[in-house]
Amino acid sequence: MNYENYDSVLKTIKFLIENYRIEGILCLSEKDIPIAAKIAKELDFYFVTESAARISLDKQLMREKLNNNPNLKVEYGIVRSFKDIETFIIDSNKQYILKPINLTGSKKVNKIVSTQCLEFLKSSESIEETDFPLIIEEFLDGTEYSIETFSVKGRHKVIGITKKIKNTSTFIEYGHSFPDYSINNEVKQKIYDFTIEVLNNIGLLDGPSHTEIMYTCKGPKLIETHTRFGGDNIPELIKLSTGIDLPSSYINLFINNKMPEFMDSEIYYNNVAAIRYFELDEGYLEEINGIEEVQKMKNVYDIKIEISPNSYISKDNDSFDRKGYVIMVGDSIEHIENTWSKVLNIVDFKIGKKETFL
Repeated sequence: MNYENYDSVLKTIKFLIENYRIEGILCLSEKDIPIAAKIAKELDFYFVTESAARISLDKQLMREKLNNNPNLKVEYGIVRSFKDIETFIIDSNKQYILKPINLTGSKKVNKIVSTQCLEFLKSSESIEETDFPLIIEEFLDGTEYSIETFSVKGRHKVIGITKKIKNTSTFIEYGHSFPDYSINNEVKQKIYDFTIEVLNNIGLLDGPSHTEIMYTCKGPKLIETHTRFGGDNIPELIKLSTGIDLPSSYINLFINNKMPEFMDSEIYYNNVAAIRYFELDEGYLEEINGIEEVQKMKNVYDIKIEISPNSYISKDNDSFDRKGYVIMVGDSIEHIENTWSKVLNIVDFKIGKKETFL
């Protein structure tokens, strides 16, 4: 089914309602949440508001909406050619981020520090003419976090703050830790208040949200926000740390109209939960050793490898290219890093050059 064809999707949903017992509408595919929200409203189902879903999906709409609030303002522009980019940056000594208007997973994200960078993007074909239009934003320097929240009837509950580990060249995320105990109470409250202001300004009333911010020398600045759970198994990290099952809460809210108990109680963190992704060199994978040993480690909750021997390992171009991960639990972030260090010493990816492999 073509989910972009609203009339076709609506017709199918109406048929299902007429012939089956349909309790509600749910959608966790970010690009399809707006159409699911529109259908839910038309058919009188409880779901995310369409406007909030569209604003969070479309980075241009998000900036247009939020830049009306001085606290949420970030310099940006829409560029439709390499000439537009050059014009935008020519008289500035700032650094910028260039990215698609509505893609996720760190796809096609590039940092521009000078016109020389622009020439490199052209010659390397990192950005092609068919990729335009793109959004260009001021580069935000600081510490990056994501804030996981859940909302009911316009009331927002912060579940916690996730610390990110990101490759500074490709902007691909290679790790998350929940919660981040290193943040002092003053900074934490500023992040909480800022996030709630963002959600109020996009008009989110109900359901989960995942908001990415950079804590700069001037305080929190918005990278982007989403009307969905965080990716990369963040809901699983939350469950391991707090016991809160966000997917079940999501279903109970929109299907059973039941507000989660955690909305009216303090969130307790029993431990730190983290996910780390393997960063591998290019080449032909001959064999993988040590997986079974890692699976037996006390603090390892899960390990998943997405590749197999006798295959070529290419470089990661975005988050969807990552080759595998380990989920760990520990008493502290130091405990997590110690476990991850042991994992890296145990798991051995034997990667050879093409001629060696042949």
